[in-house]
Amino acid sequence: MDRREKLVLVTCTSEICGAKRGVSLGIGAMQTAARQAGLGFFSQFLTRRVPDANEVLDAPPKKPFAHYVDALLPIYDRLAATVADVLQEGGFPICLTGDHSTGGALIAVIKRAFPDQRLGVIWVDAHADLHSPYTTPSGNMHGMPLAIALDVDNLEHQRNDPHPETRAHWEALQAMGGVQPMLQPQDLIFIGLRSYEAEEAYLIRQHEIRHHGVEGARRRGMEAVAQRVLRELSACDQLFVSFDVDSMDPVRVGDGTGTPVSGGFTEGEAGLLLRTLLRDPRVVAFEVTEVNPTLDTGGNRMGEAAFRLLERSAATLQGQAAGVRPVEG
Repeated sequence: MDRREKLVLVTCTSEICGAKRGVSLGIGAMQTAARQAGLGFFSQFLTRRVPDANEVLDAPPKKPFAHYVDALLPIYDRLAATVADVLQEGGFPICLTGDHSTGGALIAVIKRAFPDQRLGVIWVDAHADLHSPYTTPSGNMHGMPLAIALDVDNLEHQRNDPHPETRAHWEALQAMGGVQPMLQPQDLIFIGLRSYEAEEAYLIRQHEIRHHGVEGARRRGMEAVAQRVLRELSACDQLFVSFDVDSMDPVRVGDGTGTPVSGGFTEGEAGLLLRTLLRDPRVVAFEVTEVNPTLDTGGNRMGEAAFRLLERSAATLQGQAAGVRPVEG
């Protein structure tokens, strides 16, 4: 059976690793958009809910360079176990998450489930998410999932001296995939990247991590860029696509996300990009993350856009399973 014949929604409302509260409501914002449109999308699929640990936010973080890292470890374990069950049962996980720290757990579980398969990651995001506790300017761990996956500390640009307990937690996260690193730099590609610090720029240059900016993608065309990315990852056996909604433009789409950055994709551009990527049969998991309705000055614009993209992405995946090319729109 093709995995895409069994789509499973895996939801995790964790928001302990972002700078602003409210992404725990992002999944609900997408559900509200579906109900207001009179669509029963969320009733069509089995949903596996992963408990969060958002109650820790009632106290200030004790680890300044890796906020709530001790609470993140069990979330990674729970999310990884849930996604592993879906994969073992022959399903395809569509992961709807709060803050983007969870991307590290998803990479880990795919690698752990298929240790002999070469994994490629397509990170559609305005941000690089390559900081570590040694380099972070904020301590917010939603900026660290790719440093976890790549097993990089970037000590060449160390600005912080984390406590030994923080280091131990950090190293435990980096070891979650069963091998270190769980992702090779040549198997990571950014799309939409336009906001990152000097420490992250150093890693991108040092490891020659490929990235496609918004304007370049717009000139070439979304479908052409997506096809190019897939060719660049032709050596990979499996692919994971992680879509952060801040890859889209806050004015043209919505500002309901924690760290909006101007100059992003339109909803139509993001939709075409995702549909082209998700048609590749090597894609084994898909994530939508960082919707924050509490910051949305347009009501629920981002939640509505994210839902439309989710619905069309699911249709693409189902069409791939049936051998049918979805209608563009």
